[in-house]
Amino acid sequence: MPYTVIRFPSYFNFARKGHVFLFGDGSNRFNPIHGADLAKVCVDAADDEGNKEVDAGGPDIFTYDETNLMAFEALGLEPKITHVPMWVGDAALFVIGLVNKPFGSIMSFALSVSRMDNIAPSTGTRHVKDFYRELAAQGKT
Repeated sequence: MPYTVIRFPSYFNFARKGHVFLFGDGSNRFNPIHGADLAKVCVDAADDEGNKEVDAGGPDIFTYDETNLMAFEALGLEPKITHVPMWVGDAALFVIGLVNKPFGSIMSFALSVSRMDNIAPSTGTRHVKDFYRELAAQGKT
C-alpha cells in the first residue's frame, strides 16, 4: 500500500459520540500518520522528481480496536465498539453503490482497508495517543 493515512480525529469523533462501528473484527493493524507528518513527507517528496509514490506511516502500529480504545480512554468514556461482519458491509455496499456512487466509493475503500493490515514504513513522529489526549483536553473534535 503506498501510504497509510487515517485521519486521527475521525475515530476520536466516533468515540466522542459514544459508539464506534467497525467492519470486521478490529484486529487488522495499521500505523496512522498525523497530517503534519504527512505534510512533511509530501514536501520532501516534491523535491524528488523521480519518485512518484512514497510509503508513509506513523511511528506506532495498532489494531483498529486499539486505536478506538485509545480514543475512548482519552475521553474518559466507557468503550462501546460494535464489529459489523464484512458480509453485511458487502451487502450494504452493493445497495449503496446503486443509489449513491460517491458514497459507495468511500464505503468500498473502507471495506477494502478493513480486510487487511495497512502498515507503511514509519516516517512520522507524532503519536495518536498524545493527539487524542490533546483533543480531549481542548474539548475539540
